[in-house]
Amino acid sequence: VSMHSLASAVLAELAAERPVVVTLEELPDISGDALLLRLVWANLVSNALKFTPAGGHVEVAALEAESGSILVVSDTGVASKP
Repeated sequence: VSMHSLASAVLAELAAERPVVVTLEELPDISGDALLLRLVWANLVSNALKFTPAGGHVEVAALEAESGSILVVSDTGVASKP
């Protein structure tokens, strides 16, 4: 499944009307159920957009790890304490 295509589609759908800067880096393809993975992206992106103020930034990226890729959604919104 193309994570880049899924994340791009979700960002286009959810961020179109939001006054935030969105960055989508190249993402790897992974094995999995495309419908369920789209739901995961929708949830993560929706939460990032919900808590990012106008003019803020939402970034979707991948980090390489020994065991594979780590997909990351980060934002400049209000963070909750762990």
